Amino acid sequence: PAREFKPRDLEEVWCRCGIWITQYSNQKITIEQLTALILESWDFSVGGELSGKQAQDLTNTLSQYKTDPRCLKQREEKFARVYKELTKKEKYLDFSNDSTTQLSRQICAEIEKIQWKKQYKGKGRNGTLIEGAAGRGKDVVVEACLNQTGLNYEKVNGSKEGYQTLKEKIKEARKNGSILIVSEANLIPSNYLEGLLNDALTEDSTAGFHLFVTMNPISFEGRYGFSNAFLSRFTRYHVPDYTPKD
Repeated sequence: PAREFKPRDLEEVWCRCGIWITQYSNQKITIEQLTALILESWDFSVGGELSGKQAQDLTNTLSQYKTDPRCLKQREEKFARVYKELTKKEKYLDFSNDSTTQLSRQICAEIEKIQWKKQYKGKGRNGTLIEGAAGRGKDVVVEACLNQTGLNYEKVNGSKEGYQTLKEKIKEARKNGSILIVSEANLIPSNYLEGLLNDALTEDSTAGFHLFVTMNPISFEGRYGFSNAFLSRFTRYHVPDYTPKD
């Protein structure tokens, strides 16, 4: 009930549906399998921003539909291969815990979307926002996944003092159709950042442009909160707390 869905949410869902249906264009799929793809699209589009009861409510809602998840097996196998390589190459983060696995899965899906939009001129959000406590490897996972797929990117650290540099980097990324990581973005006051990123995420940019934005919870000292209208420009992912198993 606290989450109001906007047309851009539906646009994002249908973008992901387009990605995954394209992959099955040479195969015959049933209504139940198509439903599984659509629900998976919903989960990747909005599920990552939910936690606790909201996340469970979404799971319960989606489970009411009759699906055949066998069509998702190919996607899981593809992710498993990518993830296996990540665990071999990355030396600075433990990739064996559940929360890092889920974050990696989300980032790989975002990268897949970037590539698909560039090839097919598709729509969908140009920004991904990842929120989680310090030390959870947010930036490390994003960079590791990008490195694994061979995509070029740049990274800037959030700070009020570096605002002018950020403006220049965003302008450059939009022009070149490239990827920019903005680390600890909410160290920048919201009245500075919201106008800049709203323009970047709503106006036309060269295909391939995408922002990965990471931030700590606003409960951390010196962090700023953002409006719901601004946050809705992003596909959001909340990195959950470590489980006892982690």
